[in-house]
Order: sequence, then structure tokens, then C-alpha cells
Amino acid sequence: MRLGALVLVASMLLIAGLYFVGQQQNLFSSNATLYAHFHDIDGLMPGNNVRFNGYSLGRVVEISPYNDSLIQVVFTIDQDWLKFISVNAQASLGTDGLLGNKLLEIDPGFPFERSIGNGDTIAVRRQPDMDAAMRTLNASNNNLLSISSDLKNISRRLSNENSLLQLLSDTSLSDNVRGAVVNLEITSAHTATITGDLQALVGDVRMGRGNLGAIISDTSLYSHIRQTIVNIESISDTLAVVSGDFKLLSQRATRGKGNVATFITDTTFVGNLNAAVNEIRVSAKSADETMNLLGQSRLLKRYKKRQLKSEKEH
Repeated sequence: MRLGALVLVASMLLIAGLYFVGQQQNLFSSNATLYAHFHDIDGLMPGNNVRFNGYSLGRVVEISPYNDSLIQVVFTIDQDWLKFISVNAQASLGTDGLLGNKLLEIDPGFPFERSIGNGDTIAVRRQPDMDAAMRTLNASNNNLLSISSDLKNISRRLSNENSLLQLLSDTSLSDNVRGAVVNLEITSAHTATITGDLQALVGDVRMGRGNLGAIISDTSLYSHIRQTIVNIESISDTLAVVSGDFKLLSQRATRGKGNVATFITDTTFVGNLNAAVNEIRVSAKSADETMNLLGQSRLLKRYKKRQLKSEKEH
């Protein structure tokens, strides 16, 4: 009886284990076969689980070369789950835990188009290259090392007495900056005043006020300037003629011809001219005395009074 009980218990445990293993491997349910083509299976092996949204619904059956660059993975899933997998679903490789076995993951397609069928091929989502990621991480680590070294040098320089940090920690710097700000405010106020004055000046110029405004806004100024230039040109032409005549006159005087030459070269002419001037002075003095005598007459006094009266009325 003990032997029979032991055999019965062992048989029941064996049946339960087989059922559990068969349930995990979908041995007692109708399965559908699907295909996926990978460039790199990254250690995937037959018998690894197939998961859909975290649920194990099949296993990898076979792994074989498809061509010179692809590897075909054949896997089975529970046929009841086919209606939940879209034709635009993607297969990818994952890990069961941090250091667990490899597994095949099926990502549901979005948006859902139609259900996948038995024997269909699922698209593969390209896996990130871990070697490339490690190389990038290595380069990033080297860059971080260089940055940390630079930061160390910068911090060492900032700790010196003549560094920017010492300048910022100077308490008198704030007073100097405050004074500079006050001076800037005063300067800006003066600048605003000057700007207002300039604006008013420009406004007056535009309105034609003041001398500058009159000069700029006077439309007749151009014609006057042009006429002045014409007059200057005419005067220059006249001066050219006069200079030519004066040149001819000087040449004649140099040769002793004409009155000018006589005036310059004749020594007796100056004496005669002085005598004539003296006689003119004596005659002018006599005429002046005569006019004074005439002015004292009654007739001329009345005439002067009338003249003054008429000037006042005008």
C-alpha cells in the first residue's frame, strides 16, 4: 500500500508537471506559426518565450539562415491571440529581466488595421546597436573627463587672489557700480534733454523758423544764389577785361605814351599839380566864406525855416 501510494503520488506530480510545462509551451492548444527576419538575433535560441504586451503566448521553434544578411526566426503563438495582433505589428528582441534569457517581443500595431494570419511574416523593428552605443558612451565618458578636468582648472584659477571670483566678492565693487549707475542715469537724463532740444530745433527748421529754417525752407534762395553766381561770373569776365586793359595801359605807361606815362615820368607835372590843388583850396575857402555871408541874410533864413517845417510835416 505504501508503494502504491508513492507511485500514485509520483504519477500525479508527473502529470501535473507535464501539464504545467505543456501549458507554458502551448502544447495543449492550437497554435499558429509566424515568421520574422532579423539581421542579428543577439543570442536568441529555440525554446525562448514569445511575449505580447507582457504576456507569454508562444515560443521560438526554429532559427535558420534566410539569406546572406538575414536570419529567419520561426515561432508559434496561441491561435486565439491572432485576432489581437495587427498586420502592422513589429517584432523585436528583449531580455527576460536584467540578466535573463532572450525573448521575442511583439509590439501591437497602431492603428489597428486587420488581424494577422497563420503563416504571415511580422515586420522587425531595428534594434539599437549596443556596440555603437558603447562606443558612443565611451566617447561621452572621455568628453566628460575632459570637461571635468577643465572645470577643475577653472576652479583652481577662480580661487586665486587676482581672479574674477575675488573681484565679485569685493564689497567696494557694489558701491562703485552703484555710483556708475547713478552717473549713467544723470547722463541719460542730460541726453534726453539734449535730444528734446534737438527735436525742437528740427521742428523749428521744418516749420521754417529761425535763420537756419529760413535758409532751408526758402525756395527762392536757390534762384538768388544762382543769380549771384551769374553776377560773379559776369564780374569775373569784367575783371578779366579790366585786367587786360590795365595790362595794356601799364605797357603804354612803361613806354612813355599817354597821360598816365606823362603823370609818372614828367617831373614838372607834380609841381604844377600841387600848385593847382593849392589854388583850388583857396577858391574853396573863399566860396565857403561867401556862403556863410549869404546864410546870414534874411531871405535865406526864411528859406531854411520853410525847409525844416516841410521836413517835419513829412
